[in-house]
Amino acid sequence: MINTINNVMCGDCELILKDFPEKICQLIFTSPVYADISNKYTDGYKGPSPDKYCDWMIPKIKEFARILKNDGSFVLNIDSKVEKGFESIYVYELVTRIVKETEFKLWDTLFWSKLKGLPLQNRFWNKVEFLFVFAKEKGFKFNINKFRTEYSPVSINRMKSPIKFKK
Repeated sequence: MINTINNVMCGDCELILKDFPEKICQLIFTSPVYADISNKYTDGYKGPSPDKYCDWMIPKIKEFARILKNDGSFVLNIDSKVEKGFESIYVYELVTRIVKETEFKLWDTLFWSKLKGLPLQNRFWNKVEFLFVFAKEKGFKFNINKFRTEYSPVSINRMKSPIKFKK
């Protein structure tokens, strides 16, 4: 049996996860390499091309589904790419295939705001990355209170005023 508590394992997740028992994980959060549009990672690794990305990623996600508990969740952090002047739709294809080919259902879509960077000259620059949250069933473990912050005094005062409707 693999020690899966407080243990970091390096390697190809598709191979490593095959040794995991079924339904052992509560949460899977992954930020896989993005599709390669001629950009190499600093170690020289190139991700799959956008047209091959989904076929490369789906077997890994099927392993995630196998090892995830029914009341667990899976978060996919991924970014889109521009290819030949247009935004590639590989991210949307991947999300569609995840829902169609696995037992995961899309629960929510969040956005990670990347505040740094300069705009491009010929297009708006996407300064967000997707965080797609998947679950197998309703009622998975989720504690919204861990994410909430207190209202500011300004917001509390604003809520004391009645809403005014135009007649």
